[in-house]
Amino acid sequence: MRFSDNWPVISLKAEYPLTGGVPPSAQLQTKPYCQKRSRLVKLLSLSDSPTTSRISTFSWPVRDIWDGLWFSLILGLLTLASPLSAVSLGELQHTKNLTPKKFAGFFELFDFELHKEIQPAHKFLMRQRGDCDDYAVLADHILPAHGYETRLVHVRLAGQIAHAVCFITEDGVYLDFNNRNVFFSVARSSPDLRTIAEKVARSLNANWTSASEFVFSYETEHKVVTATVARTADPSLDPAPRKASAADSGFQVD
Repeated sequence: MRFSDNWPVISLKAEYPLTGGVPPSAQLQTKPYCQKRSRLVKLLSLSDSPTTSRISTFSWPVRDIWDGLWFSLILGLLTLASPLSAVSLGELQHTKNLTPKKFAGFFELFDFELHKEIQPAHKFLMRQRGDCDDYAVLADHILPAHGYETRLVHVRLAGQIAHAVCFITEDGVYLDFNNRNVFFSVARSSPDLRTIAEKVARSLNANWTSASEFVFSYETEHKVVTATVARTADPSLDPAPRKASAADSGFQVD
């Protein structure tokens, strides 16, 4: 019998052999719904004896069921992957046991958008888009309060835009905005500027020309360079790696 286009069809073979399994009084159409829009599933096939042949073929709109399940699954995954709201500056400041890797996890879904100036922290977080300077400077602003010594490094590249990273002394790693959404969100390196520059340049398939350590203040909105190495210079003359302050140099970069 057939109830509606969305209900299963039960074919009765032996009960009404002269009418093809359809009661003469019902005059129902026997073309199954699944022949129009979905596959035919034989869930139960019994013998032709009168006692066991009432239900021989069970038809169900399988495609509709699977489409609905897949849609629900994909919708659920997208909901889990999408942030409910932008992370706030206060949340970063008060997150317990915030490590460099955990810090990077907050920025997995941020988009790249190049800016001439470094964005204010709240604006970068609210818009969820920015560049390597925004990311490195924010890490340098947040992680020291969680017990880490951080150093900002600017690497100038031949034929490319300069790249900024934030080096974390205790872990011997640096945070790179390009790695925010990959498994290895932190990159290992020794603390000297030359090695950091070489690793950054290699990750970008580029050649570096010089690297500088700098400090930045959200209040003054200025970069102050505290140390610089040139690729062609004698490595023995490179400055020792250490956390510097703006007072160590009068070279300001606007």
